[in-house]
Amino acid sequence: MEGSNLTDEVVSMVDVLQEDNELEEEANAVFGDSDDQQCTYEKGYVGRQALYACSTCSCPSSEPAGLCLACSLTCHDGHELYELYTKRNFRCDCGNSKFEGFNCKLFPDKDAVNKSNMYNQNFTGVYCTCHRPYPDPEDEIEDEMIQCIVCEDWYHSRHLGCLPPANGDYQEMICDSCMDRCTFLQAYLTLSGHNLIFCACLVPSLSSLGPSQQVITKEEVNGSIEVGPSDEKPATKNDKFKKEKQDQTFEKNSKENLDKVRFYNFDSIPSESPCKLDQLQLNVTSVKPGASFWNVGWRAQLCTCTKCKTLYNTLGVSFLTSEQDTLVAYEARGQSARQSAYESGMQALGGMGRINQVEALHEYNNMKDELTDFLREFATQGKVVKPEDIQGFFESMQARKRQRVGTANTVQYSCK
Repeated sequence: MEGSNLTDEVVSMVDVLQEDNELEEEANAVFGDSDDQQCTYEKGYVGRQALYACSTCSCPSSEPAGLCLACSLTCHDGHELYELYTKRNFRCDCGNSKFEGFNCKLFPDKDAVNKSNMYNQNFTGVYCTCHRPYPDPEDEIEDEMIQCIVCEDWYHSRHLGCLPPANGDYQEMICDSCMDRCTFLQAYLTLSGHNLIFCACLVPSLSSLGPSQQVITKEEVNGSIEVGPSDEKPATKNDKFKKEKQDQTFEKNSKENLDKVRFYNFDSIPSESPCKLDQLQLNVTSVKPGASFWNVGWRAQLCTCTKCKTLYNTLGVSFLTSEQDTLVAYEARGQSARQSAYESGMQALGGMGRINQVEALHEYNNMKDELTDFLREFATQGKVVKPEDIQGFFESMQARKRQRVGTANTVQYSCK
């Protein structure tokens, strides 16, 4: 074996188990309690579920459409799909009028359109303010993408115009556009001094930032984070046209909601005393632009008086008062619905009789010892473990096990 192979990673049992656990955690994060067998159409507008969009079944002039997990696996198997992660209050579009000549295999009897579905640019495979795909083959910069929990678009961290908390200790992000649309949230940033909310202060002169505002309280110490200019590529004429078409539904609803807020007399609504929002707004002295980062539990701090509930409903953000809407709750539901390989194994072991348990543990220990010795040889010689090596190992074990059947080494299940 050449010397260069000495630096190659060698697979061990610990690596395998650790990778398996990581894959399970990733699956819970994406799939949560989404159903991979049944189309979710019958459930109506599902609070939160994994969604996909099909590039194979659409064209530039097509209306955006979304698929549930089961339909992405069954009806669109082998198609080019855009993974949208999760969206809220969405009903599966598979096979409806947006798919000409294509019927859903799991639930074909669907309405022509789902009028309450909300779509954004993600449904055509582009994200962020740069309107680029992810992963982007032309982007050489490694950067995480963060989802805004209001508009549910995804943003490169470098295109937020601010830096996320360095320690990553936050639960949710709200982009600058949504902060501008939902101005009441600015008052809740004053709670940052109580360790409830992280607020990323921005350089107000950045031309790439939107017009949104971030609260500066009377107690806040002056300071700023230095952020470089956005490296977004100039949008072409065609890009602008596509962006306008992709976001027309979301923008239309946003404008309607803003108009309602501007012309609605919220003072006419009787409010319980005291209204938390009214109290917090007394601390606001000035604002400057920026996205915001929020800690675990911040939603529970939102005022739920009659006046505020009406405001949330008018803006279309009533979901903010529900902890069940959070991705943390979604992932937790997935974890409770899916047993890990370890849990499944322990449950199976617990259901065995005493003799079967002894033999199962005996076989497991034999396998573990043999696999450890097998992998140790590769580590000693600096070899890389290949799939065929593992396959050969287990085939050899099975052959030896068959040879032992009927010998004194085999535990007998009954007397004859």
